[in-house]
Amino acid sequence: MTRLAATLALALLIWPVFAIGQSPGAIMPGSGPQSVAAMPEQTKPDTVTVRLLLPEGDPAPVNVAFYPDTITVGSNAILRLQYGSGQAPQDLAKFRAEVEISQEWFQWAGDDLVAESGADFVDFGVKIYQINPFRVEMGSHSSQVVLVDFRTSGVQETAAIRDPRRWGWNLLTLVVAALILTILVLLVWWAWTARKVATEKLPDWEVPPPAWLKSCVELKDLHDDGILDRGLGRDYLDRLAAICRRYIAARYRVGAVEMTGHEIALACAERGHPTTAITRFTTLLEDIDSSRYNPQTPSPNDCRLRGRDFLADMAEVRVLPRFTPVPAAMALAADIAWSDLEDQLLSGNLSRQDDAYSPDQDGGPE
Repeated sequence: MTRLAATLALALLIWPVFAIGQSPGAIMPGSGPQSVAAMPEQTKPDTVTVRLLLPEGDPAPVNVAFYPDTITVGSNAILRLQYGSGQAPQDLAKFRAEVEISQEWFQWAGDDLVAESGADFVDFGVKIYQINPFRVEMGSHSSQVVLVDFRTSGVQETAAIRDPRRWGWNLLTLVVAALILTILVLLVWWAWTARKVATEKLPDWEVPPPAWLKSCVELKDLHDDGILDRGLGRDYLDRLAAICRRYIAARYRVGAVEMTGHEIALACAERGHPTTAITRFTTLLEDIDSSRYNPQTPSPNDCRLRGRDFLADMAEVRVLPRFTPVPAAMALAADIAWSDLEDQLLSGNLSRQDDAYSPDQDGGPE
């Protein structure tokens, strides 16, 4: 919706350009004087005043006049100050420097434009840079109203402001119109393609099943194998450590299979996982690794305790496959395995008092 609004706004801004070029009554600067069609009547300009303030003690003029009555912007004109007999200033440069002027558009011309001076008058060259009628005030005297003509009659004459000219369909106009049209077309095309890409269906990404589904089946198979009944506690812990590392790798997306507990903790911290659950798993792994590499064979009860800890740690972070497409057979096997493991490990009476390693306990090999 935002791109569509921007496109419509640009079109509304560009449309007057084409309307001006095609309208016979439109005017633009550039191709010669033309009559203005359907122009509203201009308001009568206000007369502005420029005041010249003399320093204290200087004689004031008895009359102020401006020549000619109509001037063009930036052209030379004459300001005549009429004085009493013998009162006209003689040092004209000093006089101009000391007089304060109320408007910036009224400026003194060069010394070469002083037309004439005498005992009772002085003429100053001035330039006017504004377009409204004006008059000059000096003390209690004022000049006549002077009109400013800012129009010229031909294209060869130079002026700061000239008559409006018609903008015809010349080469430059066509190039500008073609450029604007191209930009408009590209903007519309971009808005359309961006909208089309946004509405395209994202590619399917298969969410992997929760890691505990496979791990609990592997743990159930480990217990059903009877490995503890044969006194192979170290083999049990070897397989349990491998199951635990594969679970951490699948659950937290780190390379835990070939890592120590400390390395797993660092990798999970870099990925932003909560440290509480990770600490439980890494502590368990370090405990398992310490037990399985101990010269003494771990007892079956000690092995079951570590299996129970692993199952309890999985239960703390288990994600149920409600919104994950999981094969039905896999989900059923995992549910059955989890229920059996809860009966065997979580509901059983496993004492942590039996943490001593005995070479021949429960029939283990010496």
